[in-house]
Amino acid sequence: LTSMVFDLTDRIQHIYTGEDKIVENSYRKIDEMLGKIFGFMDKDTLLLVVSDHGFRDFRWEFNVNMWLKENGYLKLYETGGKGRYFKGVDWQNTVAYSLGYCGIYINQSGREREGIVPSEEVNNICIEISEKLKTFENNNNGEKIFKEIYSSGEIYNGPYRENAPDLILGYREGYRTSWESVTGNTCESEILKRNDCRWSGDH
Repeated sequence: LTSMVFDLTDRIQHIYTGEDKIVENSYRKIDEMLGKIFGFMDKDTLLLVVSDHGFRDFRWEFNVNMWLKENGYLKLYETGGKGRYFKGVDWQNTVAYSLGYCGIYINQSGREREGIVPSEEVNNICIEISEKLKTFENNNNGEKIFKEIYSSGEIYNGPYRENAPDLILGYREGYRTSWESVTGNTCESEILKRNDCRWSGDH
């Protein structure tokens, strides 16, 4: 059993600059390599070619934690430092927070270390947040930025489901969670802004 990962196609699509056929040509190079591999195989050897994800443009950053703050779900101390990994968050008055690329967690009593939301209130809060987010529009072009928002209970199962985000954000093409929000950055920032980073494509 042999496995091999080609990351050429991944890196090129992350930093795609619009150059004509650069993505197509990268796949052609991988195809050529696969052709050489076929030449060493006998009729009893099985070859599987799989992809772990696709790509879309990443032109706009949505700061989930700043949205939660502006809508009263995440509270910051009036004084003290603010920065990465939720520095400055007042957990005793915070209902929800986001960490990572597409999840919102409810600050649940009994799950989070300083959780305040009783389990019987979680579903209603999830519905409330979801309905508000679905109406959020990009003021620059009038687009709604979410295609769908999922409850973890609808899409996950298994023994660790309770550790998953309570809401999963399904962005429309061209949108993604902001770089700041991914790491729990609590510094003041725009809720939605253009992504000017070279990393212009994402999963």
